[in-house]
Amino acid sequence: MSFDKCRICGDYDFLVTHTCKPIFYITDPDWSDEEIPERGIDHQEAAERYAERQDRDSADYQVVGGQELFITVRAAEETEGKKFKVTGEMRAEYSAEEVTP
Repeated sequence: MSFDKCRICGDYDFLVTHTCKPIFYITDPDWSDEEIPERGIDHQEAAERYAERQDRDSADYQVVGGQELFITVRAAEETEGKKFKVTGEMRAEYSAEEVTP
């Protein structure tokens, strides 16, 4: 079994059993007037993935820096989306290195 990146959605998974997550449409009035596609298993995951991508792509990390993101997430079959306030936080990572006296 091959664990690799899907050429369609970009997620890493076992490609033999992989199914791409559905596309949701994000409206972010602070970023664009157009709807932005984002994949997720539901509205909430699509909102979180959008915020993560915005932080990563802009390199400003505003969401994890404390800025709240107010967006609307709409499934393809919906005419009205659900509103979300998205926040983030940095996670501390630690490392240990053996030293000799």
